[in-house]
Amino acid sequence: MSNDNHGSPTSGPNLPFQDRLARGETVNVSGTNVVRVPFGVRHSRRDRPERPENWHTLVLPLQRFDPTPPPRAA
Repeated sequence: MSNDNHGSPTSGPNLPFQDRLARGETVNVSGTNVVRVPFGVRHSRRDRPERPENWHTLVLPLQRFDPTPPPRAA
């Protein structure tokens, strides 16, 4: 690790997009599918309700008649 002009340790060279990341902006890397995002804990924008302890499933038929039964195995 090297020291910057003020004597504080740095992890490497100051890259052009590091200033944008420090402001909380995302950076697209051209020619790739890479998107650099700032570090930190991501929180959802809205509060999600708690999931109920007992979760029930309701199955609704999508056909008015019984489906064709599968052919018998030989």
